[in-house]
Amino acid sequence: MKKFIFDVDGTLTDSRQQIDLSFEVYMIKFCCKYDVYLVTGSDRAKTVEQVGLDIYNRSKRVYNCSGADVYEKGNNILITRFMRIAMFKQQDVTTTI
Repeated sequence: MKKFIFDVDGTLTDSRQQIDLSFEVYMIKFCCKYDVYLVTGSDRAKTVEQVGLDIYNRSKRVYNCSGADVYEKGNNILITRFMRIAMFKQQDVTTTI
């Protein structure tokens, strides 16, 4: 099967925007036919907001946070030490405010 790697911001979507609905339909079909990998600097929540859950979960693998947080078929398969520290610090700041 052919493999395709896509950046999200500025490639599949306008920067920080949601995917165009007609293009979303096309991409869902594309994901069913080919192995699609997404790479983005954004976190999972922002990526799902941009491309939708269907494309996100149909992608073979999604590299969020520039590869520091990786999902495969919607399941988190890798979270780097850097991401765990960042999440801990964010949680610590949230609970102290």
